[in-house]
Amino acid sequence: MPHSQNGWVAGKPEEFGGLDKSPVPGTTVKLPQGVRRGDVATVLLYVAEQFHRTVEPLRPKQCWGYAYRVIRGSSKLSNHASGTAIDLNAPAHPLGAKGTFTAKEIIAIRKILAFCDGTVRWGGDYRGRRDEMHFEIVQPASDVALIAKKIRVARHQDD
Repeated sequence: MPHSQNGWVAGKPEEFGGLDKSPVPGTTVKLPQGVRRGDVATVLLYVAEQFHRTVEPLRPKQCWGYAYRVIRGSSKLSNHASGTAIDLNAPAHPLGAKGTFTAKEIIAIRKILAFCDGTVRWGGDYRGRRDEMHFEIVQPASDVALIAKKIRVARHQDD
């Protein structure tokens, strides 16, 4: 089986457990292609939800998930190919562009990432070509499960 750049199994969604195409919590916005079901969906949909609440409102039809493809300019499979990456408000934050967020918005992004304890990386932190629309899982399933549990506990406390 092929793997995406982050080491997760990539391929047809049925080969890795399927896709979650639920709306981002608190919105009607969907990632039309979906994201990997289970804990990955819990974490990435949380990131999208918090982005919507604290960075900028999500724009329908401008947020993306699963896509079986290689990283542009590379031969490695994109993390989108394993359903472990999302792009938020992509046209407003095009690939390669720097400075598409304000300082205040970057602080909010950093808070979202901090809550995720290193399981999610932001493309705005790439050393080479920036990808400020992009958020991806960068840890193994066991770490993602811990963050998904943390999210479920936090949501339960909010009820």
